[in-house]
Amino acid sequence: MVVHLPSKKLTCTTPPCDNITRTHQLTVFGVTFNNTLSFSRHIQNVTAKAATTLYALKTHRVHGLPGKALWEVTRATLIAQIIYASPSWSGFIKCDELTRLKAIVSKASRYG
Repeated sequence: MVVHLPSKKLTCTTPPCDNITRTHQLTVFGVTFNNTLSFSRHIQNVTAKAATTLYALKTHRVHGLPGKALWEVTRATLIAQIIYASPSWSGFIKCDELTRLKAIVSKASRYG
């Protein structure tokens, strides 16, 4: 993968080697980024996982899990998914992506 600025067109690249394939997207330790250091795919993955986790948390609440225990489960599952490796990607995400992550947390707090 050749990392470059998103505003610049990649013109001068070295020819690819025979046994090495060039990729435009890479997942390292569960964090997905592309060749312009955009983490939008990672945010999409996190929000998709968060939707299923929110459904499971709502199911736990309906089945009688008390508030404090529900918060501990939420923190261990949903919040941990959102902030996993956040020091590596938090400076690179766009404002709307940050808003999406905050909306997930606020939705979880509305559920109790």
